[in-house]
Amino acid sequence: MNNILEKINKVALQFLLPLTLEETYEVIVKEAIKLIDAQHGSIFLKKNGSLKRVYTCLPALNKIKIRHSGFIYQTLKANKPIVPDINELYKVHPEFEAMGIKAIILVPLSYEGRTIGILTIQFKTKKYFTENELNFLKLFGSMASLAIEKAQLSCETQKAIETRDSFISMASHELKTPLTSIKGYAKLLTDKFSQYNAPELKWIKNINRESLRLHNLIYELLETNRIKIGKQQYFFKKSSLQEIIRRSIANFNFIYPENQIYFENRLEQKKDSVICDCDKLTHVCFNLLKNLVKLSSVKSKIRVFLKYEALDFLIEMIIENTKKNKRNHKLRDDLFLAENIIKKHHGSIRIKSKIGEKTIIEVRLPKVKI
Repeated sequence: MNNILEKINKVALQFLLPLTLEETYEVIVKEAIKLIDAQHGSIFLKKNGSLKRVYTCLPALNKIKIRHSGFIYQTLKANKPIVPDINELYKVHPEFEAMGIKAIILVPLSYEGRTIGILTIQFKTKKYFTENELNFLKLFGSMASLAIEKAQLSCETQKAIETRDSFISMASHELKTPLTSIKGYAKLLTDKFSQYNAPELKWIKNINRESLRLHNLIYELLETNRIKIGKQQYFFKKSSLQEIIRRSIANFNFIYPENQIYFENRLEQKKDSVICDCDKLTHVCFNLLKNLVKLSSVKSKIRVFLKYEALDFLIEMIIENTKKNKRNHKLRDDLFLAENIIKKHHGSIRIKSKIGEKTIIEVRLPKVKI
């Protein structure tokens, strides 16, 4: 008995591995064969009210059609292992005799009374089963059914993720095309009305501002999706960190003109060159500023400092009057894209927050070349 328990335990460990459906079927049959010294095996699963063979280690078995009044459906109904009389089986399926099959056991794949299919195991020698062995096979069937359902859920989840990623990628690209046209026409209108102090100019500026905001949202959506599927590309070059910060502040001021930003360069004539993807780093700074604004209960001033500390560049962003709610605890959840980009630059992001007082975001970037 201890030997069987040890085998069952090893089987359970096999079922815990991340397997595809096809791999799961194969492991179940192989482990069942090893468990009771059998030669062949098949798995039947319920689909649209009928049982369908989804796997066998002996292709010749695929030629044998199962009957709704046969032993497999009887096992499904009884929900317990059945050992058919081999001579009765030969009468219905003489193919088994031709293959040299001398014994068969049918095991329900069920858990908590819910049966999803049947495992059939064939022997080339006569086989008799004790009550304990039948009970262990029933336990094996329960474990196998859970392994199959785990693999099915994993497969469905993967398909859903692929569908989502495909939709996000398609939607992002489809949105970018008309948005580019809108931005182009808005620029033409701005150039035309810039010399006049007409009400239309204010409307055009609003179009420009909202177009830029929408562009940033699409960028975040597309880049986040690329990170998740491992297809994000970086184009590193030597850039001025001060210019990156100023550019992100300019973009921020254009979209959120009501918020004031105070920027101070504390490098004291030291070089501010970094090897980076300039566009992505600019977007990170913009995204951090945008998230800081969400934490303030009023139109608070944001202070941004560029420092040099312990061989690293340090970008420090501070906002006062942090809201007295749980929003700042969720700040890190909103920075998935920013943290991934900074990590690719061998840097780090740190958030320090005191509810009702202030929140500080620190971005560290190495001064050395990447």
